[in-house]
Order: sequence, then C-alpha cells, then structure tokens
Amino acid sequence: MEYLSLYRKWRPKSFSEGFIGQEHVVRTLKNALALGKIAHAYLFSGPRGTGKTTAAKILAKAVNCRARGDNPDPCNACPSCQRINDGVSMDVLEIDGASNRGIDEIRVLRERVKFAPVEGDYKVYIIDEAHMLTAEAFNALLKTLEEPPSHVIFIFATTESHKFPATILSRCQRFDFKRLTSEEIYRHLAFIAGQEKLQVEEGALRLIAAQAAGGMRDAIGILEQAAAHAQGSLSAADVRAVLGLVGIEALFSLGEAVAGRDLEAAFRLVQQVETAGKDPALFARQAAEFFRDLLVLKLPGEQAPVRLEPEATGRARELAEKIDATLLKNGVESFLEAGMAIRRGTEGALSLEMALVRLILEEPGAEAFSERLAALEERLDRVEKAVQALTGAPRTVSREMEKGGKAAPKEGTAKTRVPEAGAPGGEAEEALAPETRRQARRAPEAPTKEAETDTGETPAPKKRRQETSAQTRAKAGKGAADTGAAEKGDSATGQPGDFPWWDRLLEEMRGKKRTVEALLKEGTPRSYRPGRLVVAFAPGFRFHCENIKRPDNLRLVEEVLSRLAGEKITVECVLEEEEDKQTSGNEPELVQKALSLFGGEVVKAEEEE
Repeated sequence: MEYLSLYRKWRPKSFSEGFIGQEHVVRTLKNALALGKIAHAYLFSGPRGTGKTTAAKILAKAVNCRARGDNPDPCNACPSCQRINDGVSMDVLEIDGASNRGIDEIRVLRERVKFAPVEGDYKVYIIDEAHMLTAEAFNALLKTLEEPPSHVIFIFATTESHKFPATILSRCQRFDFKRLTSEEIYRHLAFIAGQEKLQVEEGALRLIAAQAAGGMRDAIGILEQAAAHAQGSLSAADVRAVLGLVGIEALFSLGEAVAGRDLEAAFRLVQQVETAGKDPALFARQAAEFFRDLLVLKLPGEQAPVRLEPEATGRARELAEKIDATLLKNGVESFLEAGMAIRRGTEGALSLEMALVRLILEEPGAEAFSERLAALEERLDRVEKAVQALTGAPRTVSREMEKGGKAAPKEGTAKTRVPEAGAPGGEAEEALAPETRRQARRAPEAPTKEAETDTGETPAPKKRRQETSAQTRAKAGKGAADTGAAEKGDSATGQPGDFPWWDRLLEEMRGKKRTVEALLKEGTPRSYRPGRLVVAFAPGFRFHCENIKRPDNLRLVEEVLSRLAGEKITVECVLEEEEDKQTSGNEPELVQKALSLFGGEVVKAEEEE
C-alpha cells in the first residue's frame, strides 16, 4: 500500500472528529448547515496549517452529502463523500490561486459556473491562496460573486486577507482561523503518537508544539520527520537536530555569560554556533525565547507558561535569580533586533556579537536612573522643609542671593541669631550644613556689614580696612595661572551664568544623551581656568558625580564643551564636601555652623590707627 504522510492521514474528515482549535468556525458552519442557511461565498483567512482548506472540503462534503439528514457533519460513507475524499469529484474543484491568477483563467471559470452539478446539490469552487489573484481577475469575478447561480458556492482560502479588494470582502462571509495554542498541539500530537505506536518523550512533543508556530500541519510534519531521525525513543535532542536548533546547554552557557558579564565567553559561543553551521537568525530567535522564559520564571505571582523542557525548568529558575529583570528584558529585545537585522541581510555573527556587546556592556537602564533621581529629589525636599522650620524662610533669601542681590532684612523684623553650641536644633544644623554651604557658595560675595548686638544697638562706627580671604589669596599668589584665570573670569561663586557655555552644554546633551544631561543638571560650574572646568556636586549627589566621571560620559562632555568653547577643555567633577574640608576645616565649630546657616566667608578686619 502506498505510504501516506501523517498530516494527510490525520486530516479531519468532519467537524466533530479531530478538527482542533477552531470552535468559533465549526459552531457557525454547523448551525448554518443544520438550518439550511448556506451562503454563496465564504472567505477563510488565517495562518498556514490552521485548517482553512480542510474546513472548505468538509463544508463541500456536507452540502453534497446524501445521507447526513439533520446531522451537520458529512457521513464520509456515501459515494459523494468518498469521491470528495479521494479528490475525484466533479462537483468540487480545488483551484490554486497562485498559478491560476490571471483574468483569462477567471473568464473560463465564469463560463463553467453556468453548468449544473453532476452528482450533488452544489458545485463548490475552492480557490486556495486567493490573495494571489490579480486586480483584473478579482474585477472579472466580481459580477459572478454579486449574482451567482443558486447551485454555486465559492470558498476563498488565504493567509493575507488584507490583499482582497473591499468589493470582494463585502460579498463573502468571513471566518478568521486562529493559531493553535502549544497545549492544543501537544495534546493532539500525543494522541497521534499513541495511535501510530511512536515512543516520544514529553519534552520532544512540547518542543515540537513550540516550534510549530501555531500550525497543526507543521507540527505533524516535524513529528514525522523527527521520528524517522530518532533511533528508539524520540527525544528533544532529535527534534533540535532535525530543526537545526542549538542545544539547551548552549543556551544555558549564554545565560551564564550574560549573568557574569563575560563578553569573551559569549563571543566564543557565537563562534561555536557559526562553526557548527547553525542558522544565526534561528539562534537569535532561540536566545530571545530563552531570555523570555528566564524573565517569566523570575517574575513573582502566577506565571505564564514557559517553552523549556520540564527537566530544564529548575535549572533555568536558578539562572534567572542571578540576572536582573531589566537585563533579561534587554536580552529579549537585543536578540529580536539581531534576528531582524540578519533577515535584512546583515552578517549573522556580527549581528549576534553586537547584540551581546549592547547587552553586557550597556549602562544602567533609564528606569533605574529615574528611580534613583526621584529618591534624591525626595531627600532634597525634606532638607528644604527642615531649613524652613529652623531659620524661617532661607530659601527665599538664597534665591535672592543667587540673583545677585543682597539679602537685607525688612524693617521691623528681628535679626536671626546664631544658635549657640548645644542649643536645641544643633543636630538638625549639622544635617543641613551641606545644603546651606552649597547656597552660600552660589551667592555672590556681598559687602560685609557691621555686626549688631543682640539688643539691636549699633556700636560707634570705626573705619576698617576689610580684606576678604579671596583677596588675601590673590595677594599671596600672583602667578601667571591666577592672572590668566582672572582674565578669563574665574567663577569662584559657581554660578552657571559666570560660565558662558553651561546652558548650551546642557542643550547639546539633551539631544545627544539625556542621561548625561540629567546628571549635569545637578552640578554647578565651580571654577574655570583655561582648558579646565571644575563641576561641583552636593554631597547627596555622589551617584551623579561618579557617573559623569565614567570614561564614555566624560569624553562626550569634554568633546561638546571643547567644540563650544573653541579650545580643548578638560572637566573635573568633585563633591562639595571635599572642598568644605579644605576651606573650612581649620575654623572653630561655632563659626562653621554660622557660615553654613547664613552664608558668607571669614574675613580679616584691621582697624586704622
């Protein structure tokens, strides 16, 4: 007896026997048959291998079956059903739309539909791959579809219904066939394997179901091919060998390399895949699916099904715990992009290697940075509220000072006193010192005022020569470097306005790298000398300072800044607490507290004799 392929042998013969996964289609057609409400044109649309042509043949048998009675299913025993099953019926014509797509073929079809059926009640035309018909052919068929003979039924089967003209779609009853789930395919494959006396491992069946992409015909074909390859029981390794997939160990090695940030090991794996002759696009798809499974296993709560074999799930769960969820998500995206690049013609190994470079060497994700930034802003808000509770309204004073004005007290208001050591609130003052120091350094140097007594009385005025510490330093060191800095406008106050390219630098960074712009916004240009800019960050912004210091970020900032300034500029990032120790470490504790709360600098005062 001639051998019959498994997918043909197990093709459903009726709606009720073996027609898997298309309940919405089956129910509608069976009800229409039971009620005698048969349409003159049907459109069966859906992915390959989902049962479109099979449903068309079952419908053709049902409308011409002589023995079905009230049963909507064909009997498969009468002469009409048997001839249709054998493909020799003169009343059911199956036409390939890809090879009969022209207007001449459709004109011949229009002439044939006039003839009555030979055996049954209906003449059924099944046009497969109907989307391949030309526009002229569709137009020629339009009139026949609009007013067909009562004995004719057209059934169009297609995988691309969007290519149909709207005038054709409006004259057909449309049924959309869906992809079958992996579980539906697995159960049907297990049934077929049992009937065919095949020894198949569960992992092999589940792998076939996952690789079939929702098509039952493809799944049965893979099962038949893998069974011929296997020696004894069919295993998942046999399925991988037939399909050209890499082994599960290679996928776990890839996961371990990503978890350990081992780019060298990952590159070696890509070379092994290429040497073994595996399809790089298929490997990229496998890697994306593997990282997806790891991500599913890592997520809490009820989990979606994974495509791994049952015996590998426990090991995969342990590997997932070693890798951050964001990194797993990026892995899925990177390998999907690599697969698309390979299909567009990019060299396979190169695309895979670049995907691994982006995955292993990428900087922290924007989501993690946003969370860190939000936490820092929340801490800053708490500090500002504490300052207001302690000193009245220091933020208003600070903003006035930042604008260049002198924070003069209003008439009738009490002068703020410096809290004595050990007074209540001393602990809060310590915590607020870094923020207040930052405000003090941003404020321009204001003329000093004579101190007032606690009672408000002003002592007799004396002429004083006042010399700021900055002036003292200028007198002490009159080197060429300091002179050059003064000519350039040395920004000792640290105001962005004193550094002319700061705002433009932020604008450039916004277009080139938003994360660097966000980091720089929290810094202040402290001083600028020819070829060197010092950017200071508050103590709470160590994360920002360290990330700007990263070679790639620092190089980008220096390149943009040098282009804006027209000269080579290097950037140095410092934390303000480091400068505080250098400038105020020798002052008494009470003086430091006064400086931190009210701003200013220590001055030397000499009386004239």
